[in-house]
Amino acid sequence: KSTDGGQTWQNVGLTGSAAIGKIVVNPGNPNEVWVAAAGSIYTSSPQRGIYHTTDGGQTWQLALAPPNATTGGIDIALDPANPNRVYAALWDHHRDPAARTYGGVGSGLYRSDDDGATWTRLQNITTPLPSYDRAGTGLTSDASLGRIGVAVAPTDPNRVYVVSGDTNGFDKGFFVSNDGGDSFQ
Repeated sequence: KSTDGGQTWQNVGLTGSAAIGKIVVNPGNPNEVWVAAAGSIYTSSPQRGIYHTTDGGQTWQLALAPPNATTGGIDIALDPANPNRVYAALWDHHRDPAARTYGGVGSGLYRSDDDGATWTRLQNITTPLPSYDRAGTGLTSDASLGRIGVAVAPTDPNRVYVVSGDTNGFDKGFFVSNDGGDSFQ
């Protein structure tokens, strides 16, 4: 963390995360920060998932725990009109000398409407899935679901964009929601 425009830096925690996928600061409260802790790709990391601080990094709370030891947080987006609405993507990934696994049942897209107290998995796609989604599973929990990216339109907080890939990096789909993530097209 830097409080002098980047001239000096101070470690404010999450040292057991090994890798960070994204950091998002609440624009209305710089002491509130969200971190997607991805974890080490090679070993088990003690800090994985979505973390939240409201005191500028003095203390961190695990807001969205990963479902298994190979899943970590990879992306976060805040609703620009309501910072209590948070979107988060988890990514199931692991690598060792014999295999590279860049997806799995731990990958998923989530939304919290209460500042991270509870989370809902978002996976309702109302249109036919693209033909290039080889597994035909979209955003549902599946061994083929890889990395997910999420963004909220700054001019329309109900518009949410999602891109996802499969375990080999092939595109699974680009989806848009006009109802805050309740359904995607």
